[in-house]
Amino acid sequence: NMSKEFIVNRLRIGRWIPDAICSISTDPLSSKTAIGRRDGEIDIIADGKSKWFSQACIPGSSSTSPSNANESSFHLQSLAWASYDESGKGKSRLFGSSLRGFIFEVDIRRQCIRSINDSYGGAVWCIVTCPYDSLLFAACEDGAVRIFRYGDSDDRLVYVKSIIISGNMKAKKV
Repeated sequence: NMSKEFIVNRLRIGRWIPDAICSISTDPLSSKTAIGRRDGEIDIIADGKSKWFSQACIPGSSSTSPSNANESSFHLQSLAWASYDESGKGKSRLFGSSLRGFIFEVDIRRQCIRSINDSYGGAVWCIVTCPYDSLLFAACEDGAVRIFRYGDSDDRLVYVKSIIISGNMKAKKV
């Protein structure tokens, strides 16, 4: 009888506690789903034939913000896939918003933030994209909905107009 011994080493440097999930958005053109966490981390998962798998992870916190944003923390609030493509190639783009007052586009291939644009209305609580046009709608802290246009070649969002909605009154364009 030979007995076998195993030596097991267990190393625990710190406790990993993931940040809260604050947004989930599914791409209508593919099987991708974006999961956003409060610290700005964005996980892209895809539906394989038998199981879900992680396709990309964009790091969060201040590492997500480019130097021109000058933000100490990201405060991700909302994610939205844009599937409208004027060229007809059918590519999807992922946009996000922050409580810091900016809207950004995610570069999934490079796993980073591609561009950051000011919301012109403070914190952005929610964003949605238009399925039949290249428009993005942002619900801002000042009570207005800001409309932006995105193009095929330009990374920047172009401000189109604001719609101020206040209580029982009709919407006003600004």
